[in-house]
Amino acid sequence: MNQIETALNLNNQAKGWWNELQKTSGLGTAEARTRKSAFSRFQEQGFPTTRQEDWKYTDVHRILDIPYAWPVKDEQELSAEIFSRLPLSPLTGEDGYHMVFVNGYFMPDYSTLPAEKAKGITLKPLRKASGEKAWQTHLATVAETATGFISLNTALHTDGAFLHLEAGATLDKPLFLWFVAQCEQDAYFIQPRNLIVAEAGASANIVELFVSAGEEPSLTNVVTEIVAGEQAKVDYTKLQLETHQNYHVGTAHVSQEQGSRVDTHLISLDGAFIRNNLNFSMKGKSCSSILNGLYLLHDEQFLDNHTRVDHARPECFSDQLYKGIMDDKSTGVFNGKIYVHPDAQQTNAYQRNVNILLSDDAAINTKPQLEIYADDVRCTHGATTGYLNEEAIFYLRSRGIGEEEARLLMMNAFAGEIVEKLNIAALKEPLTRLIADKLRNRQELAG
Repeated sequence: MNQIETALNLNNQAKGWWNELQKTSGLGTAEARTRKSAFSRFQEQGFPTTRQEDWKYTDVHRILDIPYAWPVKDEQELSAEIFSRLPLSPLTGEDGYHMVFVNGYFMPDYSTLPAEKAKGITLKPLRKASGEKAWQTHLATVAETATGFISLNTALHTDGAFLHLEAGATLDKPLFLWFVAQCEQDAYFIQPRNLIVAEAGASANIVELFVSAGEEPSLTNVVTEIVAGEQAKVDYTKLQLETHQNYHVGTAHVSQEQGSRVDTHLISLDGAFIRNNLNFSMKGKSCSSILNGLYLLHDEQFLDNHTRVDHARPECFSDQLYKGIMDDKSTGVFNGKIYVHPDAQQTNAYQRNVNILLSDDAAINTKPQLEIYADDVRCTHGATTGYLNEEAIFYLRSRGIGEEEARLLMMNAFAGEIVEKLNIAALKEPLTRLIADKLRNRQELAG
């Protein structure tokens, strides 16, 4: 085991990992400079605390004081038998491109990429992309180093996906990015990084899947940067399917030029502690941004979804819908901000957060926000939280449906609205089944 022996706190461990990287990395000059600047920034920032407004409800202390190991490339073998038991693994049989990463490192034997000479398309592991112009232009420029988590990822990320679509290029099949936390012997700190660049008129469908194997905990700190050029179209789905002992801090930053459209779908079905940051920057006129989210929480699970949509230019459109079902002593947070700059006239921006509580001990802290500095706009926001509608349940029971089935029907319909918004058809049926099984299992345990 090539594990650096350091003090318990992740802050101290990061210093040891950074020193080791300096000895062994062999990084090019530009990458070394970027990483060094980011680590200096991390040392200034540290990790966020509840004294910061954006982290008011999210105490990261419990995920930092764990003796994490640093994953070493090729240290673990991912067996086909283990992979076949992971959630949604049958999707690997779907007609698409697949990149598999284990503890942050690319696994070529499990991956299927486009032909090397695919016109206008470059898809490769990020660690092999430093010679690409798009890498040099965009890496660490879209995701601002607003928190220690982002800075630390920029300094110490291992690998991830690099996708560059030249002007007018179309990725003909969905791209599935599998991130496996394999923690059978050690608790790992895992840091993937993804860079997606779609030039003018390009289009792609991308799915990130986070799954886990093993009984030890893990902390995944992932950053994804998406650049959408003029008239580009990007569909981005993130599925969080890790287990009850996994922690996850994820950040996705999207930069949009004139006339581009980016749809996002964030579905969180498991995980002990999850913090999702999703930030949009509309830098050109007539951009469209769609933000759909679904989360199912139980036991003492914690999830915090933070979104920010910056309307910086006129005539842009954004629509957010996040829905949650919470049971037992779980806690959810939704903080969504729409920021309309003075020049962003004729903005249309909408935001809703809708929650169902299945237990008196479950809690949701919801804070939809509008900050508007233009006068010709149409913006709305709202949040609702409540229990299942007893009148609707009574109606279903009056039609011969048992109470348990009536409740399941209503919850599946509630979640199904988000699933139906997915633009990749291959995801809908397996996700619908996975959600139905999860809801039924929870109801049977409660009963």
